[in-house]
Amino acid sequence: MERQVASMLSSLNELVPGGVSRNGVSARQLFLAIRRFLMTIAELDIEQKAIPLDLWTECNQYALIAEAAAVASSEKKHRKLKVTL
Repeated sequence: MERQVASMLSSLNELVPGGVSRNGVSARQLFLAIRRFLMTIAELDIEQKAIPLDLWTECNQYALIAEAAAVASSEKKHRKLKVTL
């Protein structure tokens, strides 16, 4: 999995408007994408097939990461911060 981090982050940065470092990602959606990735590579391993280059993109789209980030960003814009002095 360590070798997959760069591919995963690259895919996330393409899907999430403004990038992951700026907007973050829902942990629930991220773990769903990771689960999908692991299940897929297990199947590919059994069939002795190579991992597709766009597998992280497919897994992140399956987990609706971009949609969750859009909802979170929308909610963040409408929050009002209260400051007590």
